[in-house]
Amino acid sequence: MDHLSATTSDRYRTRLFDSSRIHHLDPSAKNYRAENEFFIDAFFRHRWYSGNHKRDGPSLLQAWNVYIHNLEHVDRCVPESFFDRVTQGLRGDLEHERDRRLQLADAVLKHRAEFAFAQLENERALTSLRDDLRVARGIADRSRDEIAALQTLVDAHHREHKALCEMLERKGVLHRKKQRTDGTA
Repeated sequence: MDHLSATTSDRYRTRLFDSSRIHHLDPSAKNYRAENEFFIDAFFRHRWYSGNHKRDGPSLLQAWNVYIHNLEHVDRCVPESFFDRVTQGLRGDLEHERDRRLQLADAVLKHRAEFAFAQLENERALTSLRDDLRVARGIADRSRDEIAALQTLVDAHHREHKALCEMLERKGVLHRKKQRTDGTA
C-alpha cells in the first residue's frame, strides 16, 4: 500500500494505518507486520466479495480508505463476539472430529478383534477340511487299489470259466447254444 500511496495524488492518499487502534481482531498476530498483513488480506477478500475488482491505484486507495474507516468505527464487541462465535464453532468442530476419530479407533479395534476371531475360525475350518480331504484321498486310493485287485480277480475268473467251458465242450459234456440268424435269443 505504501507504494501505491506514494505514486498517487494527495486526493487519494490513504491515512496512515495504525493497527494498534484496532484490537483483538487477529489473536495469532505477534507483531505489527503480521497484523498489517492480516488486515491487507482481509481488505482484498472484502474487495473480491463486494464485487469491486478494479485494480488501478486510485480505485484501490479509495477502497482501502473506506475499508479502514469502516474498521475503525466498528463497535469493538462486534468483532469480539464474531471471533468468540467462530472460536466456539471451531471448538465444537474439533470436539466432534475428536469424538469421531475415537469412535473410529474403537470400531477399528472391535473389527480387528472380530476379524481375528473370524480368521481363526476360518483357519480351523480350513484345517478340518484339509484333514477330511486327506482322509477322503486315502479312502479313494485304497478303493482304487481294491477295485484294481477285484478287476484282476474277475479277469482271472473269466479266463478260468472260458477255459473250463472250452474243455467241457471238447469232451462233449457241454453243448453251446447256437445263435439264431433271425436276431431272437
